[in-house]
Order: sequence, then C-alpha cells, then structure tokens
Amino acid sequence: MRVIDRFDEYMTFKHLNDNRATKDLGFSIGMIGKSRSEGRDLSKKAVQRILAIYNDIDETWFKTGEGEMICEPRNTRQGLFGKESAQTEEEDAPSAFSASPSSLDKLIDQMFTNGKTMAELAKQIGFAHQLIANEQQHLSNAQQHLSKAQEETDRILSLLELEKGSKNELEKALRKHLDDLTSK
Repeated sequence: MRVIDRFDEYMTFKHLNDNRATKDLGFSIGMIGKSRSEGRDLSKKAVQRILAIYNDIDETWFKTGEGEMICEPRNTRQGLFGKESAQTEEEDAPSAFSASPSSLDKLIDQMFTNGKTMAELAKQIGFAHQLIANEQQHLSNAQQHLSKAQEETDRILSLLELEKGSKNELEKALRKHLDDLTSK
C-alpha cells in the first residue's frame, strides 16, 4: 500500500475531499489526484506537509502502514524540509526573515496554523458577540426596571411631601383654632 492510499484512507475517515485537503495543505490543484496514478506516490515534501497540517496522523502508520492511523495530536510539527520544530512564541512573530529553509518552513507552517487558529477564533468571536448581545438585552431590561422603580419612588416621595405639607397646614389650622379658643 502506498502513502497516497493511506492518505485516502485518512481522508475518508476525516470526511475530507481532494479539494479541502488541497486547500488545507497548500498543494497545487490536481497534485493529490496525480499521486494516485500508477507508479506514483506522494513526495517526501508532501508527506511532511501532510504530517505538519494533519498532526493527528500517526507518522509510522502513514509512512509504513504499521500501527494505528490516528494518534494524539503532536505538539511539534514536521516541517516542509523534514525538520521537527516545536512551536514557540518567538516563531509566532519572527523578527526578521531570512531565506534559509528552516525560516521558510516556519513561516509556511505559521500561515497554515494561523489559518486554522483564525477559524477557531472566528467561532469564539461569534459566540462572544452572542453573549454580549444577551448581556446588552439583560442590561436594557434592568435599566427599564430601574427607571420604573425610580418613577415609583418619585411618586411615593411626592405623596409623602404632600402629606407632610398637609400635616403642616392642619397643624397651623389647629393652633390657630386653639389660639382662638384660648383668647376668648
């Protein structure tokens, strides 16, 4: 069994088609199909690219057919030039670009990783927007309730002031009446 046959098996397992894999991997159109031709297979560079992007493929299985197809996703990635590299924060923002294969490899790996990361971030941003919209609705409802409570408080205070004013008027009237009674 060739490597392309094992990749086809992986693609079937992951519900990938040639178009999706070609986009994910940055392959030229038709490369995967051409690799299926009699006497052809995936190049070493293509194998490294596949292992870098689909990092849950067991490398031994992929190259030899031995073992299990799926493994725990690797923290390190196989680059285009076959060198294993751990991703670090320094790689996320290279300070200068040089044309060496390792720098080019890191840059290409970052492009593909960032593409997947951006899709995940877009989902999280959508979820955050929904949470914000929900919180804004709750805040709007709370403001309406607060406004109604303030109106009710103002009404009660007005009634109390009227009652207090009425008491003062009544008290004045009673004193006047008492004064009138005592002066007679």
